[in-house]
Amino acid sequence: MTSPTAAADTVIRQHVYWAVGAGLVPVPLADFVAVTAVQLDLIRQLCTLYGVSYQEGVM
Repeated sequence: MTSPTAAADTVIRQHVYWAVGAGLVPVPLADFVAVTAVQLDLIRQLCTLYGVSYQEGVM
Protein backbone atom coordinates (compact mmCIF):
# COMPACT_ATOMS: atom_id res chain seq x y z
CA MET A 1 0.00 0.00 0.00
CA THR A 2 1.36 3.40 -0.94
CA SER A 3 1.07 6.51 1.15
CA PRO A 4 -1.34 9.25 0.07
CA THR A 5 1.63 11.53 -0.58
CA ALA A 6 3.27 9.03 -2.93
CA ALA A 7 -0.04 8.42 -4.70
CA ALA A 8 -0.59 12.19 -5.01
CA ASP A 9 2.90 12.59 -6.50
CA THR A 10 2.07 9.95 -9.11
CA VAL A 11 -1.27 11.58 -9.98
CA ILE A 12 0.36 15.00 -10.26
CA ARG A 13 3.23 13.70 -12.40
CA GLN A 14 0.80 12.02 -14.82
CA HIS A 15 -1.25 15.19 -15.14
CA VAL A 16 1.86 17.30 -15.72
CA TYR A 17 2.72 15.11 -18.71
CA TRP A 18 -0.84 15.39 -20.07
CA ALA A 19 -0.86 19.17 -19.56
CA VAL A 20 2.45 19.56 -21.38
CA GLY A 21 1.12 17.50 -24.27
CA ALA A 22 -2.11 19.50 -24.35
CA GLY A 23 -0.12 22.74 -24.28
CA LEU A 24 1.63 21.70 -27.47
CA VAL A 25 -1.63 21.92 -29.43
CA PRO A 26 -1.00 24.76 -31.92
CA VAL A 27 -4.56 26.14 -31.76
CA PRO A 28 -4.71 28.84 -29.03
CA LEU A 29 -8.18 28.20 -27.60
CA ALA A 30 -7.97 24.44 -28.01
CA ASP A 31 -4.83 24.18 -25.89
CA PHE A 32 -6.39 26.37 -23.20
CA VAL A 33 -9.48 24.15 -23.04
CA ALA A 34 -7.37 20.98 -23.02
CA VAL A 35 -5.05 22.16 -20.25
CA THR A 36 -8.02 23.39 -18.20
CA ALA A 37 -9.68 19.98 -18.53
CA VAL A 38 -6.48 18.26 -17.37
CA GLN A 39 -6.23 20.58 -14.35
CA LEU A 40 -9.87 20.01 -13.37
CA ASP A 41 -9.33 16.25 -13.58
CA LEU A 42 -6.21 16.63 -11.41
CA ILE A 43 -8.21 18.45 -8.74
CA ARG A 44 -10.99 15.85 -8.90
CA GLN A 45 -8.54 12.96 -8.50
CA LEU A 46 -6.70 14.62 -5.62
CA CYS A 47 -10.00 15.30 -3.86
CA THR A 48 -10.93 11.64 -4.27
CA LEU A 49 -7.52 10.54 -3.00
CA TYR A 50 -7.76 12.67 0.14
CA GLY A 51 -11.49 12.11 0.72
CA VAL A 52 -12.49 15.72 0.12
CA SER A 53 -15.82 16.55 -1.52
CA TYR A 54 -15.55 17.82 -5.09
CA GLN A 55 -18.54 19.39 -6.79
CA GLU A 56 -18.40 20.95 -10.22
CA GLY A 57 -20.10 24.27 -10.76
CA VAL A 58 -20.36 25.21 -7.08
CA MET A 59 -18.68 28.42 -5.99
